[in-house]
Amino acid sequence: MGLQRILMIIGLATLAVVAGLWLQLRMSAPAVPPETNATLLRTARPIEDVRLQDTLGNEFRIQQLQGRWSLVFFGFTHCPDVCPTTLTILGQVAKGLSDLPETRQPRLVFVTVDPERDVPAVIKGYVEHFDKNMIGLTGELAQIEALAAQLGVAFQKVPLDQGGYSMDHSAAILLLNPGAELNAIISAPHTVEGISEDYRKIVEFMDEQS
Repeated sequence: MGLQRILMIIGLATLAVVAGLWLQLRMSAPAVPPETNATLLRTARPIEDVRLQDTLGNEFRIQQLQGRWSLVFFGFTHCPDVCPTTLTILGQVAKGLSDLPETRQPRLVFVTVDPERDVPAVIKGYVEHFDKNMIGLTGELAQIEALAAQLGVAFQKVPLDQGGYSMDHSAAILLLNPGAELNAIISAPHTVEGISEDYRKIVEFMDEQS
């Protein structure tokens, strides 16, 4: 075998080794999350189940959110500004994402932080004003607190000078994946365009990882 042929074989073998190493590194390298305004969790956070009530007074469990992506917001029906503004935005987001396959369109979920006043019938009329398919949830305060704590949502009752009370609460929107796990946090300020763009990027990215 001539020297030229030996050098050629060595060169091809070297290229094969380099190509193999490059492919291995590429396959083992962690996927780079898309650039979003939302905070995408490195690992989705499982949520321990709680017992809530839907707008018909039926028991609602967190597992019932499995199978679809969900955009979850905590608020209360007496809220003068942040809640109606955010729910209006979410309603418009849902309309803008209606071009996606049904299994990729998000559920909209409203959880009250004021169960004392927000009974099922009250929430029903409230959420239907923003989106007829929005899921409205209430329940015992301890159960709502347990869910909120898992999702990093804070809230408290604030007495008013003239009597009565209001509620202070976090304004973040929580994105739950089809496994009903916390996948991303969308912080305020919120816009229809911003949420819609982030949602599409995150869902596409997570689909590529599965």
